[in-house]
Order: sequence, then C-alpha cells, then structure tokens
Amino acid sequence: ASVSITDQRKEKFDFSQPYFSAEQLLVVQKALALSDLKDKTIAAFEATTGAAVLKKSKLIEKKFYPVGETEKAFNDLAEGKIDGVICDTPLAINYCFRREAYQGKFAIASEKTVLGKPSEKEEYAMVVKKGNPDTLSLLNKGIKAVHAKDIDASLKAKWIWW
Repeated sequence: ASVSITDQRKEKFDFSQPYFSAEQLLVVQKALALSDLKDKTIAAFEATTGAAVLKKSKLIEKKFYPVGETEKAFNDLAEGKIDGVICDTPLAINYCFRREAYQGKFAIASEKTVLGKPSEKEEYAMVVKKGNPDTLSLLNKGIKAVHAKDIDASLKAKWIWW
C-alpha cells in the first residue's frame, strides 16, 4: 500500500527509505470551473493526508469517504453529487486518465485551489513495526537496488505519469 510519511505516523511506526514522491491533487469534473470554491463540496478519504489538507480549509463544504469507498467517491463526482476529490497523485491520474468509465469526465486542478498555497510533496515508504531494524534494512536494500537499476522509473512511466 502507498503510505506517506508524516510526523504523526512516525510516532507509531518505522518507515523504509522513501521510494516515491507525490502530492495531493484536486480532481474535478472537466466541465466545472473552480475559480471560486465557495459553497462547493470537496471530498477526501478518511485518515489520509488529503483529509488533513481538506480539514484546514474553511471555505468549502467537506465530505469524507472511508478509504475503501474510492469508487463511490469518484462515481459521486461523475454524477455531480460532489464537486471534487482530493487525493494523491497516483489515484488522481488513475481516475482522470486510465479508468475507461471516466475517460474525458475529470480534470486535475492543483490543491492550491483549495487552500491558496502550493501542494507539498509527500514521500511514500513501506511501514514497519517499530523496533524491527533487520526488516527495515532488508527493505531499504531492496529499494536501493530498484533505484540503482532504474526499475522505479520504468514503473512510473508505465503506471503513474500521464
């Protein structure tokens, strides 16, 4: 699973070295101009960094979906029940460009539209139970090998970037 490194999560878990960087993006209906988000309903997934971004904004209505209801959130967006979904880069790209059912329906607006400032980069890593240095070392060696062979670049080109 993709897990971003946060200070709060570091208190409970150890993390491998980062293997991926992303940011929070706002996915909207292609036909919707978001010059003014006032009175719009923007959604995020509970317990995600997208939810943390959304909670900071006082300008908009908010809706939170359980992480397991990703498809429902994007269906609601397609049907106009909500006006946007804040999610990380891979999820935004998947629903905007790779899902046939949504082809041509969605666009990506920067998260800065929601809070008036640029989205911060997030580092993703593997989560390890605290106090397992052997497991952490093994994972870090694997990540280093993947980077050294540029396997990560070919995976990103195939699955993530548009």
